Amino acid sequence: MSKHNFGYFIHEGVSNMFSHGFMSFAAIGITVACLLIMGTFTLVAVNANGLLKDLERENEMLAFVEEDFQEPQSLQQKLEAIPNVVSATFISRQQAMENFLENYPEEEMFRDLDPNILRDRFSIKVADLERISQTKAAVDAVDGIELELSTEEIEYVNGYLMEYNALTGRPQGTDDMDPSQPGLVHLNGPQALAYCRNRYLGTDFGRTERQRKVLTAVIGKLPSNILTGAGDLINGLMPNLTTNLTRNECFRLSLMAGKLFTYEMVPDSIPQPGTYWNEDIRGMQVLGVDFDSNIRYLKEKLYGE
Repeated sequence: MSKHNFGYFIHEGVSNMFSHGFMSFAAIGITVACLLIMGTFTLVAVNANGLLKDLERENEMLAFVEEDFQEPQSLQQKLEAIPNVVSATFISRQQAMENFLENYPEEEMFRDLDPNILRDRFSIKVADLERISQTKAAVDAVDGIELELSTEEIEYVNGYLMEYNALTGRPQGTDDMDPSQPGLVHLNGPQALAYCRNRYLGTDFGRTERQRKVLTAVIGKLPSNILTGAGDLINGLMPNLTTNLTRNECFRLSLMAGKLFTYEMVPDSIPQPGTYWNEDIRGMQVLGVDFDSNIRYLKEKLYGE
């Protein structure tokens, strides 16, 4: 475009604006109004998305640690390794009490509260809110059980874990325990399985006693797990359960679940002490059992006969 043509174009444009002033004003006004409306909606949408993302980042759930668990901070790495978990921050009883008092600074009645009435906990932030139910189930699974183990038992647990890790393709050393820390310890699934398999400490009755301890600890956690994650519990249990009970019988028993959890759980063993002896049959070492005595014992314990 030549300078003459460009100058002509500018001159005509300016002169037409003034010669049709109302239409020019209307066009400019409509354009400005459209820009304001679209800009306002755009700003609202951007701010809403920003607020939602901030809320997602701040979304968290609290996982409370069992009161008798000795080293709650040791759970942090396991919690942070769960998919969808962004962070897991440990909050001690003392810190939880301080946070509580900060929320009620003017309430004198709370000043002398003992922090031991609270429990250690983890503040867990998740990445995807839509997966929070699956994340909660995985966090619950970290709980495991607590049992008293000796140094020797811990060493055998580590030995069995070597075989378990090799069979399942896990790196050697996974879930190894510290033999220098006997006493009340936390066991996850593989560790509890290794503890049950130990048949070298004591007799075979020692192994069945260890299995009974694990089952007792697991059953003790069933009521709370049913309340917080019944679906995940059933999905994990049913594929590993074989029974000759019919579907209707299982359904009737399920209706009694609430009542069953109120019963006292008493560990016991069959055959009873003093009702068995060692025998050698065809070169095999077996137990001889006084069946009549054990039948009478079961009838008395179960039916009061």
